[in-house]
Order: sequence, then structure tokens, then C-alpha cells
Amino acid sequence: MNPTSGLRDRAVRFLYGERPRGTAPFGGLRVATIVDDFTRACLEPEVTLLAVDARAWRAQLPVFRPQLLFVESTWRGVHDSWKKRIATYPRHTDDTLAEVVRYCRRRSIPTVFWNKEDPVHFDRFLPAAKRFDHVFTTEVACVERYRSAGVARVAPLLFAAQPALHFPGTAPRENIVCFAGSYGEAELGARRTDLEVLLDGASEFPLRILDRQARAGSANKFPERYRRFVHPGVDYRALAELQRRYKVFLNVNAIRASRTMFSR
Repeated sequence: MNPTSGLRDRAVRFLYGERPRGTAPFGGLRVATIVDDFTRACLEPEVTLLAVDARAWRAQLPVFRPQLLFVESTWRGVHDSWKKRIATYPRHTDDTLAEVVRYCRRRSIPTVFWNKEDPVHFDRFLPAAKRFDHVFTTEVACVERYRSAGVARVAPLLFAAQPALHFPGTAPRENIVCFAGSYGEAELGARRTDLEVLLDGASEFPLRILDRQARAGSANKFPERYRRFVHPGVDYRALAELQRRYKVFLNVNAIRASRTMFSR
């Protein structure tokens, strides 16, 4: 029996909700990940982590020898190498993710997929999710949809705080109202409406908008009346520091009526 299989199996059970024991229950676990910067920053204090590059995975995995593969519904991944390789796109196919999953399965390495884009992009990521041993979703209402699609092992997995990053500061807070995020896709019209209500009210105060898509196309840019407040986005660790410094942080959800899904 693999002496590390117990640690690996406990980690999988933890994802399903089993409470771990000890202060660092998974510190020795080697996890190969295909995730975005937010998730990577939250996982790094807990496990030994490899950011899998779509162009270099064949060299990375044999050296790292992962005990678990953890993939989320990321649009880009490390160095943008997973762009158009996880979600489905018309007239575009790519087998890289399937090859990584097959590599792990042949070596009895459990594979986990976490869709944090449910329910809006359920269909875009369903083909990828169906390749994995375990599927988790931020939207509990999607659990039955996965089961109906033939996914046997599926459960909700919510966004969570990382104590190493998310903790209150002790210094006096600056009198600044901040929103960190993007204006959003046109199809999320209700989110744009809600965001404008918040920003219009906040514009009477010292306001900063940290635009995650500042370099994106004009379709996702903030309207002209907000441009004077817009600054480039910052990385996740820097954002956690700003959340301790600024007096008010705004947030808006694309999904209005969910028991489990929210914007982080």
C-alpha cells in the first residue's frame, strides 16, 4: 500500500466536508493544480503545490510525483497556458486536459474538478468535469444537474477564507471605498445594474476601482463616468493587504438567488 495514500484520501474526504485533525493536516500532500491566482494563493499555505503548465506538464509531473490532481474552472491558468483548454469553445478542441487526467488515472492519482463558474457556465465546463473522479461546485443547485449528466461523485464546495491571507489588521483604516473586480460581461446585465447602484453611491466618497480587466477589450470597460476612479488590478496577496487598509470594500454577485454561490 502506498504510505501516502492515507493523507491523500483524508484530503479528498475533507473536500466532501469531513473535519480534518491537527493544525497542519495536509502539509505534506503534493497537489498538482490547474487553477487561477486566487485559488493558488489560498492553497499554497496548506499543501505542497505544483502549478501545472499546459506546455510543460509531461516534464513537470514525473518529477513532482503528485498525490492529487486539483483542477478548477479556470479560463487561463498559469502563464495563460490553459486558455481555451478547459472550457468548451465552438470550433476549437484541445486534448491537453484529457491527457493530464489519463496520466493521473494510470498512476492511481485521484482527480478533482471544481467548477466555480456554476451555474452561469455549467455547460461550458461540463465536458471537462465528466473526466474527473470527483466533481465539486460552488452552486449547490447544480449538484443534481451533474448527477443527471452522469457524474456520480459530486458535492458542493464553497469559497473559503485563508487565515494566512484573510485576517483583520490593527492599523487605522484609510478613508477609502474600494471595489476590486471587473465591469463584467454584457450577458450579466443584472450584475452590471447592481454594480452601478453601488458605485454611483460610493462616488460621493474617496473611491478606487481596481479593474481586473483593465487591459481587456472595450466591451468590458467601465463606463466613462467611472473612469477617473479606475486603477489597474493587483494580485491576490496585495488585494488582501488592501482589504485590511481600506475602510470599505464593495462586492457584487452575478448570482442573486443562490444558497451557496457568491463572488469572492
